[in-house]
Amino acid sequence: MLLGLSKTNKPPACTHCCHSVVLHPDTEDGGYKIECPALPGCASQDDTIEEALEMIEDAIEGHIEVAETGKVFRKDESAFQ
Repeated sequence: MLLGLSKTNKPPACTHCCHSVVLHPDTEDGGYKIECPALPGCASQDDTIEEALEMIEDAIEGHIEVAETGKVFRKDESAFQ
């Protein structure tokens, strides 16, 4: 589910700027997984849609803050084997 508007037809609040997010029901554990496709690796999860939106806003802010430092982080592929 691509979210761009809240139940009040207003964009979700975002301190830096507004990004589209994708919400996925978590069929295994319940709740919702949420990601921001424009920011690779920027994802979160929570029990309700409202909480997931709050969590992704924090994740987006953190992602942008790290990106502004100019540091490059690489995924350690061995951690996923």
